[in-house]
Amino acid sequence: MPGQKKEIDPIVLFLIQERLRQRKTQKVIAHLTGIEYRMIQRLEQGSRPIDICQIRLLCKALNIPFSHIALHEAMRESQHNLLQSLPANIRSNLIELIASIHQELENHRT
Repeated sequence: MPGQKKEIDPIVLFLIQERLRQRKTQKVIAHLTGIEYRMIQRLEQGSRPIDICQIRLLCKALNIPFSHIALHEAMRESQHNLLQSLPANIRSNLIELIASIHQELENHRT
């Protein structure tokens, strides 16, 4: 319906933020992923749900490990904002460190 604001999936919001941070256009992402430009627009507007295959393609185009999506979902908003302010290489290393610590804790629990 016109005038109704659509709820955009938090994963899509993360991918939009990363696309904008990398200064890539929707057309560039469409070219890199093979996803039609109009579909990219619909996904980012929240008018189409995103599927796992699209998430994987977008992660690859944005050079984001798929595991970052899961960790992104697990973080609280304040932590997320702090993390997003870091340079990409530091953020990537930090997320990998967090994942390693988490895995190590899980190994000790079993």
